[in-house]
Amino acid sequence: MNHIYLKRALLTVLSVFTSFLMNAQKTNIYLIPGMGTDSRVFDDFTFNEDLYHTIPVQWTDYHDCSGLREYAQKLATQIDTTKPFILLGVSMGGMLAMEMSQIVNPDKIILISSAKSQKEIPFKYKVGRVLPLYGLVNDKILYSIADKKSTYKDIHDTTDRVLYKKMLLNCGADFLKWQMKSICQWKFESNNLPPIFHIHGDKDNILPIRKVDYDVLIEDGTHKMVINYPKKLIDIIQNHMNQ
Repeated sequence: MNHIYLKRALLTVLSVFTSFLMNAQKTNIYLIPGMGTDSRVFDDFTFNEDLYHTIPVQWTDYHDCSGLREYAQKLATQIDTTKPFILLGVSMGGMLAMEMSQIVNPDKIILISSAKSQKEIPFKYKVGRVLPLYGLVNDKILYSIADKKSTYKDIHDTTDRVLYKKMLLNCGADFLKWQMKSICQWKFESNNLPPIFHIHGDKDNILPIRKVDYDVLIEDGTHKMVINYPKKLIDIIQNHMNQ
């Protein structure tokens, strides 16, 4: 009987050790959501689990942050820098990834429907620096936006539309207003950057393709294509990383 217990104990130790080694060899992919959304926007983002471990970045308190740079410093505390890792950001999340790359040292940045610097942001948003109309946003306006059909016109699935509305309302008027302000005022420029892989949609009306230096163009891809085409985007990203 002692031999049986010993064998079981050894098998357990071996299993734990094997699991530890496999996890140690995986690359962490930190998923950073965009304005008006949260980590639920990545619910359908599943990479090859033998190679990658996905970790959604969670929003934290923003009240003492003047903009994306300071907020990126807070979010960077969620990154385990002892293992290889990639920062993947959507929209505003990509801008945060750019800022976080100056604090931590990712192996790569992956951008979806985003901008690498203020040069890729349309002038109409930069006007917000001198004409801050985002300051008018309150709970009433937020609920009005959430109830408009036009808010979800580029989201294909009804279930996804319901989720997007929940995320938008959960964001809250104050945080949404802070996000708008931070994007309008964002200025970023650096020569110290990791490799960047940028995916953009040709129907993106928020960050038009004419302003963006992209690597892969998604036909009929809108600013919310991360919701519509998660599998397509994952295949593109994994093929790129396997090269």
